[in-house]
Amino acid sequence: MTECEICGRPGRVYKVKIEGTVLSVCRFCSSLGEPVEEPRPREARGRARRTYAPVQYEEVELVPDYAEQIREGMKKRKYEAKMLAKLLMIKRSYLERVMAGKTKPDKQTAKKLQYALRIHIINEPGKPYEKSRKTQAAAAEKEKQQKKPRKAEPLTIGDVVQIKTKNNK
Repeated sequence: MTECEICGRPGRVYKVKIEGTVLSVCRFCSSLGEPVEEPRPREARGRARRTYAPVQYEEVELVPDYAEQIREGMKKRKYEAKMLAKLLMIKRSYLERVMAGKTKPDKQTAKKLQYALRIHIINEPGKPYEKSRKTQAAAAEKEKQQKKPRKAEPLTIGDVVQIKTKNNK
């Protein structure tokens, strides 16, 4: 049991504001001030705790070389990652992971990328993926460059420069 802070009577006490101070007083002394409502725990207030369902992203089937196509599209349109991320309203770090092929974009982001860069990265169901002619030509050109035989000897300055002599003007 507690006591009244004004008269000292034992018994139930009430929180009352008297001249700017909150005191614990008995029923008789409570008429000297204004009653103060005690804060109740959150659950007792009648509000249920809000729970949010986790965001569900739709899986989308992407073409195998989606990251390369995104990089090429950005190069063609002269977009930087920062600028494109701002345009698409996504985080730059997320876009960079998608560009590197580490993360697959969700359906909404893939559609945004397709529209902004004018590329096709979403593989339509039932259709086998075929590389575009430009992509096939670029891949063939890369293979040709890689297969070129190199000279056995390294290039020297004499191979490049023509030396003038007194006899040879």
